[in-house]
Amino acid sequence: MIPFTGRCKLRQVVKNKPRPVGLKNFVMTTSEGLMLDFAIYEGAKTMFGESNLGLGPSVILSLAKSIPPGSCVYHDRYFTTVPLIEEMEKLNLHSTGTIMQNRIPDRATIKFKKDSAMRRGECQQFVCEPTVLVKWKDNKSVLLVSNCTGASHTTSVKRWDKTSKSYIDVSAPKIVQNYNKFMGGVDVLDQQMEYYRTFIKTKKWTLKVLIHFWIWPSQLLAIVQQRLRS
Repeated sequence: MIPFTGRCKLRQVVKNKPRPVGLKNFVMTTSEGLMLDFAIYEGAKTMFGESNLGLGPSVILSLAKSIPPGSCVYHDRYFTTVPLIEEMEKLNLHSTGTIMQNRIPDRATIKFKKDSAMRRGECQQFVCEPTVLVKWKDNKSVLLVSNCTGASHTTSVKRWDKTSKSYIDVSAPKIVQNYNKFMGGVDVLDQQMEYYRTFIKTKKWTLKVLIHFWIWPSQLLAIVQQRLRS
């Protein structure tokens, strides 16, 4: 969110955000938080190209135009659909994300085990080229879909166990490992933005946007300095 409380047709109110009032923008970043591209949301009539796929997938396809073929894109369940994964495959882009169960087509034929019937660390996989659907059980179950990674090559990860009150080894498939490793760049960017945010009172939303985006070069410098120190 770009904080702005003045008059503007683009202004949005998004609850549960640290800065809920302002201009909503979609951002694509690296896993380390470096911004690659962005798009400002202009309301329900905003067009991102592939509007027949819905807002979330259309945003991903629009931002993905700025990255080279063969790149890997990770996104959360707000953006993820199976048609999106198929479209990304056509663009020669790798795509992985969590997905809501009601967005899975052919749910009558694709039947996962109930959560109560799965033990912790267990996973199930359904493959329909080029799409792979994986359900993994931790404390709760999570559904993921990808066109590049599946449930193979499982390794152990540390998870907290309430019963023994200690960390235990839980088996996790490759798709979960990659998602946890490379997801979260936008959160890193938001954190860096707060460090360098400039508070200037103005009634012009255009000036607010310019100030907001000028901060990102400073954020890049901060990342470089952090690497040098480490």
